Amino acid sequence: QTCNAHAMQIWSNQKVQIASTQHVAPQGTLVVSGDASVTGQLAAESLRVHDSNGNAANRFKIEYNGTNGNATVGPDSGGGNTNFLLGTSNGGSYSTKVTIKNNGDVGIGTASPDNFVNIRESALAGRSPSNSNTSLTIEHATDCGVQFFSATQTQLRFGDAASTAAGAIIYEHGDDNFKLNFTDHLTVNGSAGQKVRFENDGKVLIG
Repeated sequence: QTCNAHAMQIWSNQKVQIASTQHVAPQGTLVVSGDASVTGQLAAESLRVHDSNGNAANRFKIEYNGTNGNATVGPDSGGGNTNFLLGTSNGGSYSTKVTIKNNGDVGIGTASPDNFVNIRESALAGRSPSNSNTSLTIEHATDCGVQFFSATQTQLRFGDAASTAAGAIIYEHGDDNFKLNFTDHLTVNGSAGQKVRFENDGKVLIG
C-alpha cells in the first residue's frame, strides 16, 4: 500500500519506506529519508545512516554482534575512503577533537596526523614531518613531555622477536635507582659518530 503519493510505502516484504523519492525496494526494514527524531529507546541490531543522496553503499553504521560480542561504530563506504571524526562543543562552538583517517592514522588535536598516532596540543610552526621510523608523534608549540607515575618502578622496554627487553630504561623508586640496561654494548654518539662505548663486560672505550 502507498499513502500520500509515496510519502510512505509499505512493501509486500513488510519493509517500510518514509519520505523517499526512490521508488525501489528499501534495503532495511525501515528506511527514512530526511531527519528522524526518536524519543525514548531505539532497539535495533543494526542502525545505518546513509548519505544525503540515499546511496546505500555510503553510510554510518552502529552494529552489535551478539554472537562474538563485537560492537561496530563508524563510517562505511562501498566505493571510497572514509574518515571518522569525534568532537565536542565548548561554549556552544563545536570542533573536531579526534580524527581517525581511512588508513588508520589517528590525530588527537589535529585533522591531519603525519604518524600512526599524532597528539597535538598546539602546532609547532615550520616543523619537519615526523620521522618515518616512528609511530607516535607528540607535539606542542613550546614544551612537550610524557609523565609517568608508579609506586615501585617505571620501565621503557625495547624488545625484538627474541626478547621483550633487549634494552631497557628503568627507574626503581625504592632506592632511587635509574638504570640503562643493554644486551651487548651501549654507545654515546656525537655528530661524527661514536664517542664512548660501554661493553657488557665492564670495559669502557673512549674515542
